[in-house]
Amino acid sequence: LVLYKVLSAAGVAFETESDLRKKGATKTPDALLKIPFMFGNRVVHWIDSKACFCSEDLYYNDGIKQFRQYVNRFGPGMAIYWFGYVEDIPFEESV
Repeated sequence: LVLYKVLSAAGVAFETESDLRKKGATKTPDALLKIPFMFGNRVVHWIDSKACFCSEDLYYNDGIKQFRQYVNRFGPGMAIYWFGYVEDIPFEESV
């Protein structure tokens, strides 16, 4: 994944989705950071990379459910949508 190359090049230590599944995890983001970082005023523990555009429908019907599972297991994180997102979606603070 491009995400893994970028994280490795930046010297960020992380576990891949495959690493997490080998440990028995069933709900896994693409990357779980070994040391969280700050992005603006938010702590990021995990990153999930999506090869799509995030419409309001996609966010509310799929994204929130998936991301809540990650937040409950690993803490707050970040989703990257390759093709952008609808900018006026009122994102949930906890997700």
